[in-house]
This record gives sequence, C-alpha cells and structure tokens, in this order.
Amino acid sequence: MGMRTTFMVQTFGIHRKRLRPGARDVAPTENGALKRAEVIVKRMPGTAALRIVADDETGELESATILGQFGEVPEDFAEIVGQLAKLFSAYTVGRGDQKLGRLGIGYMS
Repeated sequence: MGMRTTFMVQTFGIHRKRLRPGARDVAPTENGALKRAEVIVKRMPGTAALRIVADDETGELESATILGQFGEVPEDFAEIVGQLAKLFSAYTVGRGDQKLGRLGIGYMS
C-alpha cells in the first residue's frame, strides 16, 4: 500500500456574481503548485495551491492541505478542504484511481 502525493492548483472564477471553482491544474512539485497559483491569479479572481495525499491502491484520501491561497477564494474553502478526507474516504473505498479521476484528482508519483 503506497501513498501518492499530488500537487494541484484550483482556480476560482465569477459566475452569475458568485465565486465558483474553475479549472484544476496538476503541478510536479509543491513549489511548482505555489508558483502556478501565483501566476494564474493574475488572470483569474482567485487560486489555491493544494497537496493531496492518497493511497495508490484504494484511492482513499489520506489528507488534503492548502499550501497557499491567492486573490479571492471562498470563505469556507479551508473548511471544505478539511472535510475532503472524510468525503473522499467514504466515496473511494474499493474504487481506487477510477473514482478519484472522475472527481478531478490527478496523481503523480
């Protein structure tokens, strides 16, 4: 049972006068995710860099950590990320990478 760490950038855009999640981008390193988030925020209302650690075999999420937030990010974003481990653990048990892929979580070794 190996753990994989993924670094990603979550963007936020304005839709119907509300801040909404946009595209996600996977980065090769923690520093890379932070730098991408800082660059992307120049053309988007907000971004967040995240570290996702999940079991390689089952897809069960071990942790989700906000590395940095830039620009406008929903007020409850930190709370939502904190609840991700519980949500993904229940959702992915026995389904592995297939389920995480559908939810937009990319992996890197």
